[in-house]
Amino acid sequence: MKKINFIIVALICMAGLLGNLTIANAQSPTPQPGTITQGDKFVIANTIHFSSGDILNGSLGLVGSTAIIDRGATVIKSVFVVGSTITINGAVAGDIIAIGGAINLGDTAMVDGDITIIGASLTRSPMAVVKGKITQQAPTIVDINPAVPAPQPVSSVGKIASLALQSFLVAAIAAIVALLIPNPIKRIGTALAEQPAIAMGVGLLVIIGSIVLMILMVISIILIPVAFLAVLAFFLTLFFGWFSVGYELGYKIGELFHAEWAPAVASGIGTLILTLVISAVGLIPWAGWLIMSLAILLVILLGIGSVVMARFGSPKYRPVPRMPGHTIDTSSTQPSA
Repeated sequence: MKKINFIIVALICMAGLLGNLTIANAQSPTPQPGTITQGDKFVIANTIHFSSGDILNGSLGLVGSTAIIDRGATVIKSVFVVGSTITINGAVAGDIIAIGGAINLGDTAMVDGDITIIGASLTRSPMAVVKGKITQQAPTIVDINPAVPAPQPVSSVGKIASLALQSFLVAAIAAIVALLIPNPIKRIGTALAEQPAIAMGVGLLVIIGSIVLMILMVISIILIPVAFLAVLAFFLTLFFGWFSVGYELGYKIGELFHAEWAPAVASGIGTLILTLVISAVGLIPWAGWLIMSLAILLVILLGIGSVVMARFGSPKYRPVPRMPGHTIDTSSTQPSA
């Protein structure tokens, strides 16, 4: 129960309810050598290094980051790793929980608590000291034995791990898309930020119109092959819209941290948090599925509407840049990507 609660708290932190956490932004996450840092530290898409004599009087959270804890450095509480790499040659007084990524324990590493690994790798020196238990959690629990009449129930940790891995996959695809075509993603995100209500209305009209059009194509029989292509185009638009909403969320988070992230980083982080939070809401008993369905519908409407309003990110759509670091190439003579 302690580990499950720790994971849930970490997911809430990634959703933006960071409370009194000390955020390590993109400019200077690494403390000065020999310093004592009070409070928890949460690092996103960056590198942090604790040198000998450094003490973190709190917990350490890593998302898409790299951390190094040298010999003589100490983390007083727990370490939470999401898709990150951490190399430990110092001391960790609490637990270590990793969802994706890698944990490297050197010769002088000392961990007082437990180590829980969910879809991550652990490299441990024979001289490293781990006083607690090391637990390897499977991402999913699936019973493929046909003789068993019903599948075994999935544990809470298994459900959370499965949702986390799915969210990482979606976020990875979003980051790749933004890396290949950054300018269209920026244009669509700006269209969403400028007129969200109109985007929602446009998205609703597009969905209704698409359903009617596909039904007419199927009824005509001769246009059934075209209907399949229309369905494919619709789902591509849906995913593109989801990634664009994730980019806009990542952009806002970057502003909150006073950091200018590349479109791929903003899209990956925003999509990860968006997908994680909506999926986690579905775990709420009774009303969770309803809230999750409404949230998914809202994101789909916003995403599809923004994609259509921005003309699929075409250079013909000319939004006004929101800040100097958010420059968008609007030249119609240049490639959109």
